[in-house]
Amino acid sequence: MKEKESSTYENCMKLWYEFFESQSGFKPKVDGATGKHLKLLIKYFETNNPDHSPESCFSAIFNNWHLLPTFYAKQRDIKNINSNLNVILTEIKSKYVRPERKIPSHWQVGTTTDNHE
Repeated sequence: MKEKESSTYENCMKLWYEFFESQSGFKPKVDGATGKHLKLLIKYFETNNPDHSPESCFSAIFNNWHLLPTFYAKQRDIKNINSNLNVILTEIKSKYVRPERKIPSHWQVGTTTDNHE
């Protein structure tokens, strides 16, 4: 792995690990499947969100996790985030209202007339 890729992987793993621990109250189990799914998510973000780092994409998702329906919000394991990413992004985008939530601009709902409050 190149140094930048390694750094990105480590940063994203740390973001997810801390998020999981803060949400559940215990440390997550990390294994080969965790690493595989994390790499798939990083690749997705790099390919589909070239203006934003994978770290900023993870942060945006975790900062807006409270917007998810309970069923998806309980699925914090990285493999579940990977397999439910389309639903997660759709839910966050559809409920996004305030810019202070720092979701990437391409995920934001169009105009102020789209206010769902």
